[in-house]
Amino acid sequence: MEEKKKKLNLKIIIPVVVVIVVLAIVGIVMKTQKYYNIGETATNKEYEFTLEKYEFVDSIYDTSFSNITENDIARQMFSPAPKTKASEENTILAVQYKVKNISKNPKSPTFTFGTIDYNNGYKFDSMSSQGTFGEVNLIRYGNNIYKQYTTFISPLQPLSEAVTIEAFYEVKKEIKENENAPLIYKNLGFEFKIR
Repeated sequence: MEEKKKKLNLKIIIPVVVVIVVLAIVGIVMKTQKYYNIGETATNKEYEFTLEKYEFVDSIYDTSFSNITENDIARQMFSPAPKTKASEENTILAVQYKVKNISKNPKSPTFTFGTIDYNNGYKFDSMSSQGTFGEVNLIRYGNNIYKQYTTFISPLQPLSEAVTIEAFYEVKKEIKENENAPLIYKNLGFEFKIR
């Protein structure tokens, strides 16, 4: 009788253990990180977020000239000093994204500009003084960006139009040159695969 109980217990215990192990494996697989692609919109309870594009540049120029054009830059109608120029071994990674407040309350635009994760663990924070909060006229000429603010963002109102924000990161040139290494943009809990 005792032996029958042991066999019965084993017949019950083994399938239960197998089910627990299978569920644990499925749980681990389901928890793998979701990477969004450039152009896709990610959503949580507070924001809609779309990474629109990225590029590598040498310098960022600030200008207060209104209605500056690419032609003005080409003709060197003004000569601003670079606001930020990458050091010799570095380059500047510019990312542009749109964010929309879909919560029921105004949100401060002082959220993070995000982080760049290169090759699974090399992290780069934004050059916060160079990020743009507001409608900005960005002109790309050569391998440089000329930026001019047209309006600044006040708190993001619920269900208002998405705003475009640009953030800049000084990174090693290897990041630009090594196109085989993963490059991920992280912001507001979302992760976007740049490459």
